[in-house]
Amino acid sequence: MCWRALLLTALLGWSGCASIDHLADTLNKRGDTACIWASGAYGPFVGVSVLIATGGATIDQCRQIR
Repeated sequence: MCWRALLLTALLGWSGCASIDHLADTLNKRGDTACIWASGAYGPFVGVSVLIATGGATIDQCRQIR
């Protein structure tokens, strides 16, 4: 279920309906430590993966969690 929410967030963000940057900025302002993952595909051969670390978390810490 969680991956569906992330996929929906990513799709809305890329379509202009929502902003992943705004979400990350809001989490940073609140001091929430979070790791946001999103992945998808563009065509049959191109994969896209996104990792955002907020609230003082580092990319390395998020990679270790995953």
